Amino acid sequence: ALPISMAPDGNGGLYRALGAHKVVEDMERRGVECIHVYCVDNILVKVADPIFIGFCVKKGADCGAKVVEKTNPTEPVGVVCKVDGVYQVVEYSEITLATAQRRSPDGRLMFSAGRSEEH
Repeated sequence: ALPISMAPDGNGGLYRALGAHKVVEDMERRGVECIHVYCVDNILVKVADPIFIGFCVKKGADCGAKVVEKTNPTEPVGVVCKVDGVYQVVEYSEITLATAQRRSPDGRLMFSAGRSEEH
């Protein structure tokens, strides 16, 4: 039996652990094609959401990230956006207030793709 982790290192630790402990290799060996990862902070998550997973599979995506529209620029949630041509998450603590407040011509926030912690 494996020990229970009493102080895990957060969401980012999952991805390091998948590689470090060869979990991905084990899943591939077992024929696992898709996984759904979500954060315990999201109480509204639909575990193994077939629409989200199906959409990602249909699009041939290596990875998908479910987002919700931010309406308040100071809402403490990271945003999914392109940085130097690559999609990534920019945490709310890493974005300047001026950038967070930028709006498109229709009045919506330019950086409005708030991550819901589902991948």
